[in-house]
Amino acid sequence: MSRITGLQLSLFRNEAVQANQNRLYGEVVLSQPLSTKLFAGTLFAVLVFAAIWLSVGNYARIETVPGILVTNEPSARVLPAQAGIVIDLRVAEGQSVKKGDTLLVINSDRETEAGGGIVGKGLGAIEARRELTQAQVVLADSRASVERARLSALVASAEDQARSLAEQIALQEQVVASNQEIFDRVREVVEQGYVSKVEFERRRQTVLSSQQSLAGLKQRRLSALSDASQARSQLSTVSLDAEQGISRLKDSLQSLSAEQARLEGERSYAVTAPISGRVTALATGTGRTASTARPLMVIVPTGAELAAELYAPTR
Repeated sequence: MSRITGLQLSLFRNEAVQANQNRLYGEVVLSQPLSTKLFAGTLFAVLVFAAIWLSVGNYARIETVPGILVTNEPSARVLPAQAGIVIDLRVAEGQSVKKGDTLLVINSDRETEAGGGIVGKGLGAIEARRELTQAQVVLADSRASVERARLSALVASAEDQARSLAEQIALQEQVVASNQEIFDRVREVVEQGYVSKVEFERRRQTVLSSQQSLAGLKQRRLSALSDASQARSQLSTVSLDAEQGISRLKDSLQSLSAEQARLEGERSYAVTAPISGRVTALATGTGRTASTARPLMVIVPTGAELAAELYAPTR
């Protein structure tokens, strides 16, 4: 035995030999701290409670469904009257607007194959016609003014001539009366032989000549009065014709203005707010196409309450 022990001592270190001599025999029991036991117990209880709740509890199912947002007051969808290009957007998302405010401006003009807008060329033609018509109005007014001045001068001249002739007639009547008186005297003494027949005939011719002159003056006066009356009548007619002509030209100008307004509306027009409220669902911008089938924006009335309508399945 001592021999074997000596052999072991020669083969192993002293520490290993001592550890082998002090070896304990029996079952090994692993000891755990109290905190670990408490944690494990709590975790187990939570798992048991969760399993029971999942098996017997009621809970809502999460489902994605479509829906819309509605207001208790009707909202206004803003649609363009004509398709075109938005050239000026004056509102932003969430901005408050009043009824009648300009929201945006749309250009609806179309280009020709040769270049240039159709409406623009139409407006150019209307402007040329407008300038021509305005020139015709000025010319008609000027002609009427000249004609009125000419006829007024003619009336004044004829009336002056009639007054002058009236004065000459009065003098000529005196001459006729004087010649007639002398002739009557000569006729009384010619039979007695105091005056020759030649002198008698000369006196008679003088009376006839003065009467003829008086008749000519009266005829000229009547002609002057007739000229004055005719010129006066033409004056009223010229004024009436001029007013009618200018009125027709002005009517033409109004028609051109209406046509111009229509074409300008076709080239570009403003879209205004139909109601007062707040801009939402803004779906356009400067340079974008505006379609009559798609709303540009929605205006929610001021003070309106918003609610969601969901299209959820029944089961």
